[in-house]
Amino acid sequence: MSEELFNLDDDNTIKEKPKPKFVIKETKEAVKKEELKKEEVKKEEVKKEVVKEKENKEAKKDIVTLKRNLYIRQYPGFWEHVLTYKQVTKEDKKNIVKGETYAILKEGTSVEIRKRINVIGDEVWGEISSGYIILKSKESEYVK
Repeated sequence: MSEELFNLDDDNTIKEKPKPKFVIKETKEAVKKEELKKEEVKKEEVKKEVVKEKENKEAKKDIVTLKRNLYIRQYPGFWEHVLTYKQVTKEDKKNIVKGETYAILKEGTSVEIRKRINVIGDEVWGEISSGYIILKSKESEYVK
């Protein structure tokens, strides 16, 4: 038998040597370090995915510029209720014609169209943060 693995007791019986504790601690620390590294790698991968998603969303944004002042309506259609200044979002309030009771977006304003909607006839309406604006009708285009 190897002397390295066993010791003799006072009464000359063979006894297995205790394993050094520092090796176990080092092993546990090494395992923890490996787990931390794996977690960091996962976090970095998630961050990269989030950045890609944001870039894709920004690339897909539908931004238009108004060719003339346009009313913001509650629903798509000329017959629908026109919103008042108090009913629009902070974002749209910045671009409302001053002194008007109703919400009228200024000519030259750029807005993000969340969704395009075709209404009966050749009308195309766009959903914005506060409501809807006309984008195109049979006679005219209202945005660039």
